[in-house]
Amino acid sequence: DHGSTLARTPAYGMDQNLRVRRISATVAETGDMLVKINTHSTAMQQDYVQDMIHSLSHDKILEKLREEQLMPSYDVNKYDAREIAGAVPAVDEEMEIKAHSYATVSGKRMFLEPNLLSKITTKLETGEPRVALVNIYSPFIKIDTVTITIPAGYVPESVPQPVTVKSNFGEYTSGIQVKDNQVIFTRRYCNKAGIYPASEWVNFAAFNNAVYKADRARVVLVKQ
Repeated sequence: DHGSTLARTPAYGMDQNLRVRRISATVAETGDMLVKINTHSTAMQQDYVQDMIHSLSHDKILEKLREEQLMPSYDVNKYDAREIAGAVPAVDEEMEIKAHSYATVSGKRMFLEPNLLSKITTKLETGEPRVALVNIYSPFIKIDTVTITIPAGYVPESVPQPVTVKSNFGEYTSGIQVKDNQVIFTRRYCNKAGIYPASEWVNFAAFNNAVYKADRARVVLVKQ
């Protein structure tokens, strides 16, 4: 009644919706692993964490993190989060996890998936024709660097080749190297926002499922 109008607030772009994660881990001969995680998140990528640290006590946060199935079996030893003031909201997180039997040990071989925390969780099906539009709401970039120290005496037997996947929906690259006594995994996943016709579902699923597969690449180590 007094001249008010609706206004659209600025949207965060892909470069602002950023999550950069660095992980340093040590795996024992039993397959157990000590994992130290440092995560920097901005804009939409920090929303979930910001809400959690404002609404839950520290003990409840630890309880929630234990329930989130970050790994098949683990304990959360430490967690801390710090908000960073600015035009684009940001949060830094530090966490330490003790993972139980994360690596599979069989005889003299160890099987290890070096992508510890950033696997796409859902494989998409395309059997039924899609009717609804394909709506990707939020663009983002996620960058991971994982360095895993392996037990003495183990050498690589099988190391997957680097993967690059490009589509209208985003881009994905990942690679694994074994240097001296360390497995180094790098991952960059760019997700583009947009509304696409239902006919594009097959192509979107193909992109998603290629990332799903690459995220689970496994290194085979053998003890000399």
